[in-house]
Amino acid sequence: MIGVPHPRWVETPVAYVVRADGSQPTESELVALCRGRLAGYKKPSAFHFVDALPRTAAGKVLKRRLRADYMHLN
Repeated sequence: MIGVPHPRWVETPVAYVVRADGSQPTESELVALCRGRLAGYKKPSAFHFVDALPRTAAGKVLKRRLRADYMHLN
């Protein structure tokens, strides 16, 4: 999950999802899951399905690259 700019709340969460083999969750299923487990301000405002997350050599997720990709899409 990354934070992206929002005009009213300064920043809002966006989730990048890598589906497990054989799993095909929909955005509505993920919204329902988050609704039951997260506080309102922590719920992602959008979900993006990707094949893999960009990682560093140490295995950390490159959030700056995800933010750049998000800004490019919007």
